[in-house]
Amino acid sequence: MTTEADAGRDPTLLLRTADLWRRIIDLTPADHPRFPERLSNLSGLLRQRFENGAPEEVLDQAVDIAGQAVRAAPAGHAERGVFLSALSAALPVRYEQRGERDDFDRGVHAAREAVDATPEGHPHRGMYLSNLGICLQTGFQRYGPRESIDEAVELARNAVRATPDGHRNRGRLLGNLGIVVGLRSRHSGAASDLEEEIGITRAALAAIPSDHPDAPGGLAGLGVALLELYPHTRDGAILDEAVHLTSAFQLAGYPHVVGTLWGIDDRVAVETAEVFYANLSHGPNAVDTNRAAHALHHAVRAMRDQLPRSSSLWAAHVHAGA
Repeated sequence: MTTEADAGRDPTLLLRTADLWRRIIDLTPADHPRFPERLSNLSGLLRQRFENGAPEEVLDQAVDIAGQAVRAAPAGHAERGVFLSALSAALPVRYEQRGERDDFDRGVHAAREAVDATPEGHPHRGMYLSNLGICLQTGFQRYGPRESIDEAVELARNAVRATPDGHRNRGRLLGNLGIVVGLRSRHSGAASDLEEEIGITRAALAAIPSDHPDAPGGLAGLGVALLELYPHTRDGAILDEAVHLTSAFQLAGYPHVVGTLWGIDDRVAVETAEVFYANLSHGPNAVDTNRAAHALHHAVRAMRDQLPRSSSLWAAHVHAGA
């Protein structure tokens, strides 16, 4: 039987697999013990189809069928937490598409229920705690209040505590904790949060292989946190480590890396990026990454011409690569 994981990202295989699961569900009695599981499998496939280019109506189907799976698994069902988690994963995807508050609220509610339905010691509990924290993190960024980001941090901590060393998800859960602590630090301005974010992100990177898909994002987050900590400490070693992270990106497989040696004004960052990508373009619908150094040179020159007396705003940019 082909599952969601087996189908991968092949749109044709995803479509065929979803159609197969529909036929299986049509032949499965509603009181069959595996009926909710099969509904949830179909929902996951439909969500993956949407993420690979299918129209929004497919995402609506994914949400609706995930809800059916939850309703088919009443309180006390051994796998109810699994189906609630699937629903809490589908609703935020639609929320990001449409921005409807009801989808956000329903996603948070489903994520809370998934945690409540999953006992201490269950192998999935850590991931469900982390998912709820991510939902609250999104809500804090859109709506506040401060209490939601504090709860998100505590949930992410509990997710790590619930996941033993050596568990395949521990690195990802540590990474999620680092992200949410970093988000709080950017709103509080507290150096203690930045220092904690750096320590957690280092632990997350140590828990995954260097070629893991999460490694580049973790390295980027670590670099940003180091640069943001520097004004609090004025410790040159922090800047040196941030520069060395450029080499880490290259070891992870990125031939060109562009960054800054210190934090810069948001407006200048946007304008520099616009000029950079304009010079990186090679024709109307293509970019030539081999032009990265050339493109950055022109972008920095453009900002220098605009702000000749403010070198700290444009001189921070660096490029590394062949």
